[in-house]
Amino acid sequence: MDLTKALFKGDRVIWTVFFFLCIISVVEVYSASSMLSYKSAVRHFDPIIRHATFLIAGTGLIILIQNLSLKRIQMLGFAALILGILFLVYALVGGMKVNDATRWVSFFGIRFQPSEFAKLGVIITTSYILSKFQDENNASPKAFKWIMIISLVVCAFIIKENISTAVLLFTVVYILMFIGRVEFKKLGIVAAIAIGLIVLAGVTITHLPKKFLQETRLETAASRVNSFIGKDKDSASKKIDLSGKDCQKYYGKIAIANGKVFGMMPGNSETRDFLPQAFSDFIFAIILEETGLVGGVVVIFLYFILLFRVGIIAKRCNKVFPALVIIGCALIIAFQALINMSVAVNLIPVTGQPLPLISRGGTSTLISCIYFGVILAVSQFANESAAKAKAEKEGTINIDDDPVTEKVIFENIEEPVS
Repeated sequence: MDLTKALFKGDRVIWTVFFFLCIISVVEVYSASSMLSYKSAVRHFDPIIRHATFLIAGTGLIILIQNLSLKRIQMLGFAALILGILFLVYALVGGMKVNDATRWVSFFGIRFQPSEFAKLGVIITTSYILSKFQDENNASPKAFKWIMIISLVVCAFIIKENISTAVLLFTVVYILMFIGRVEFKKLGIVAAIAIGLIVLAGVTITHLPKKFLQETRLETAASRVNSFIGKDKDSASKKIDLSGKDCQKYYGKIAIANGKVFGMMPGNSETRDFLPQAFSDFIFAIILEETGLVGGVVVIFLYFILLFRVGIIAKRCNKVFPALVIIGCALIIAFQALINMSVAVNLIPVTGQPLPLISRGGTSTLISCIYFGVILAVSQFANESAAKAKAEKEGTINIDDDPVTEKVIFENIEEPVS
């Protein structure tokens, strides 16, 4: 028991959500990766052993990161940002092409996506800048300037090969600026420009001649958007092609229809051998097929609990940086999950975003674990802050004499919730 407490520190609810997501991941990846074993001519258990290894390594990362101080978390963010930008530049000239996108880098035999490191770095750095540059009423104009420079540079490198990741990252940064009290006027201008660019880009890529889009990610994006809005919709006289470019959408619908309310039970999926990326991008469709609506609601509820719990922890922080960074980490996980699930049920076009901690994928799994590690590290700081606030209330300590304490934005600190 003492060893367990020593290893698994921080908020118990966050740990519970993490372990439940890992259990779901192991079960569903094992079920969905049968075709991967067949096509790769490897032993049946090899894909799930590889995935479980990443989950175990990720748990080790969490245990290490949860013990980091706030200053070291800041340093982790700066390092991730610098490395992410350097590897993104390298990916443009020497990256590996996977699924028509040069978003992978191979370094000393290790293959990873540099955009994942860049996302982590931008979120932590944005939180630091917002905490550092605070005026009496709002965030300093310097904060807005530096955040926009950093986020736009990183998004510019990412967007060429992964539009959805760039949009996801900038959305989280925008929300952090809103929470960090950046002036509404500046946020309004950014929102107007962003919406205008999205509309312009959507109209442009769906109407440009195909010769201008060939062999680029824009061709893939245009195809997905056209398919989603119905421009390439099959007519009544044309049969649906389950082997064509829209097979993911159709097989996803079949999987959801098969699942109904209680599902077909894990291991009984009928579409996993036909649905491309069943173990990754479309794993939520397999979850719905095997566990039904009930299983899908459970998965959604786990991400909701994560967001809700992080909100409670952030409210207990008496410093700006930890509160913002924990919110940023939770938002990037929850929004990515929302995008993945929306694609699986055909609410938005295919994006290629994995389901955090559930989809098979080394880089995504490890970075998601780092987010959880940061959240757990901040949860310990929040408990300490709440304990000091309680002591101050009882008159046993004067918080104003404590150099660690900083009251800037987040007040009304609550007592720790077990």
